[in-house]
Amino acid sequence: MSKVDHYIQGWLRHRLVLLDLLDKVSEEYVAFQPTETSMPLARLAVHIATSGDMFVQALKTGKFVRLEAPPKPETMEETRALVRAITDRNRAEMAEFSDQTLEKIIIGKEIFGFDAPGSVWLGSMREHEIHHKGQMFVYVRMTGVTELPFFMKTDL
Repeated sequence: MSKVDHYIQGWLRHRLVLLDLLDKVSEEYVAFQPTETSMPLARLAVHIATSGDMFVQALKTGKFVRLEAPPKPETMEETRALVRAITDRNRAEMAEFSDQTLEKIIIGKEIFGFDAPGSVWLGSMREHEIHHKGQMFVYVRMTGVTELPFFMKTDL
């Protein structure tokens, strides 16, 4: 397995579980938020997907760019479709990366305060995904779902 494939699979093992979690959420919970200062459920899902996309685009262009206003799906169906579309696109884009992409310094200073090789940013992308997916597990459990997936896919 190539280094790039290793990063793709590490990320995908978590992203696919996010999609499984979203499949368990009924429409009535699209705007659910555990506290009044928490992101609504659909917005959290979009944040996870669009943030991951920001990392992928940075590796493609060599520089991070601040996210534009994210899409605001109004239904769980729209939320799931958006996250799936971004996931599919990012998976295909990452498959085009090379070992040189992982070694190239990506400019992140304006947003994160430092520049680093692509491999560091892909690791950060995965950690960000895991952090927020953990929150999504709590959200989904709070909507009454009792049968939850394992925290990561064990096979792809």
